[in-house]
Parts: sequence; structure tokens; C-alpha cells
Amino acid sequence: MKKEPLGWRILAKVLARPSVSRRLIKFAQSRPYFDIYKDEKLYMRRWWLVPSFALAPHPKHGWLEVKPWWPFRWRIHHIVSADSDPHYHDHQSGYRTFILTGGYCEVSPSKISTRFPSLYSNMSAGQLRTFRAGSTASAKATAWHSISAVNPQTYTLFCMSTKQVHEWGFLVEGVKVHWRTYIQAQKMGSTKENKELPPEYKARLEALGKGYKQ
Repeated sequence: MKKEPLGWRILAKVLARPSVSRRLIKFAQSRPYFDIYKDEKLYMRRWWLVPSFALAPHPKHGWLEVKPWWPFRWRIHHIVSADSDPHYHDHQSGYRTFILTGGYCEVSPSKISTRFPSLYSNMSAGQLRTFRAGSTASAKATAWHSISAVNPQTYTLFCMSTKQVHEWGFLVEGVKVHWRTYIQAQKMGSTKENKELPPEYKARLEALGKGYKQ
């Protein structure tokens, strides 16, 4: 696991102070983005952490969107539950996240599994990382990961560039599948796979404290 630069780690500690994180969350909650549901259950709530003049209502749905000239997408995320999808996903751009409250566990392909294509997309062969309030992490757009467990009181500051690197998607048996195609396949029941983590990960998941969900 790479160690984040000292400056980012100090900033993460400052942002996680209750007096700071509460203000950030309260400020953002007046600027709603759309929530994400999976299997008809709430997965994530999202709000913009940008000035009002940089936002405009979506012409069809009414939620707020960042105007094209604004360079970054800064949002507060309330992660309610773990990823229910049985495959890793990537993102459209590189990002940095700061954990303000709570915490979560993330699984990503391990260095060993990258040498064996049959294991690369298998979460049971992946690397598990735990993030708690006051920590930070960054990843390139091409990085694969999945949130395997989460404290339901987890709020993060998610920072991403508005410059899109590629279309995001899911890693299925070593092949990237566009997110629209994947979601359509899910509705047809063709992406089912056992996502249960190995027993040796259970103790590390419990390090998040009471209230975590897998």
C-alpha cells in the first residue's frame, strides 16, 4: 500500500475534526446531487461542495450539475452501504478522497493477482485496505476497486477532475464492461457471482467498529 504524501495526510486530519467536517457537510447539503440506489436500496447520498455560482440545475431531472468551466468535482458522499456489485469498478477520472467520519474497507487487485489473469478480477484474491476518519487515498481513473464493508455513518470529501479520461465500467473475467452494458446485464440476471470475502478478512472488517455492513 502506498503511503500518501505528508501534506495530504495532515489535511485529512484537519478535515476530519468534528468542527470542520460538520461545517463541510452542512454547507454541501444545500447543494444536492442525485442519490445512488442499488437493488432498490440506498447506496450513496451526494452533495456538491462547490460555490452556488458554479452549479446549474439539470435541465431534465432538476438536480444540480457543475457548470462546464468549473475545473473540479468536489462532493460530500454519505456511503450508506457496501458495493453490492460482484465485480470491481473503475472511475471516469482520477480522484482523491478524504474520510470525514466513519470508515470503510476497500478491495482491489493485489500485485500477485495481476500476474494471473484468472485471479485478477477475483475479489477473494484481492488486497484489502481499511480507511478510517482522518485518512485519505487517491487513485488513477484506471484503478479497479470495490467497497467491501462500510460504517453506515461514513461521510467523505470526494475530489475529481471534470476532465474525463475514459468511460467507467466493471471488470468481468478480466474484461472491462461499460457501465451501461453491465447494469443492463444485471437487470437480466447475467452478472451474478459470489462476492463473499474469505474468512481471514473478517477480523479486519470488524476493525471498523460496530455498525459496519458488508
